[in-house]
Amino acid sequence: MKKKRTFGSEAVAALREFSEDIKRGKPLTTRTYAVEVGNTIIAEPAQVQRVRADLGLSQTLFARFLGASPVTVQKWEQGQRRVPKMAGRFLAEIQRDLPYWRNRCVESVHSK
Repeated sequence: MKKKRTFGSEAVAALREFSEDIKRGKPLTTRTYAVEVGNTIIAEPAQVQRVRADLGLSQTLFARFLGASPVTVQKWEQGQRRVPKMAGRFLAEIQRDLPYWRNRCVESVHSK
């Protein structure tokens, strides 16, 4: 069964390739990608909690992974603060490919 490629996995792969090319001194080229972005945005408190729970992360680790503060994640989950559109789109991407993002979380914890 062929694994479905997501925008997130393609972006990470492209960045890795770019980094390796720079290290090797390879001349850089320009590539253009057309990406169709859905209208799905995670914005409801229960949705944020669900994504975090599906990743198996505490609020603190989830916040660190997103580059937010634990208080911000807590307020999103309690409905005291709105989830910004950019964060909502990223959460939707995470939800679309949970196995990939679970693996990325594990890698980031082990790489430190």
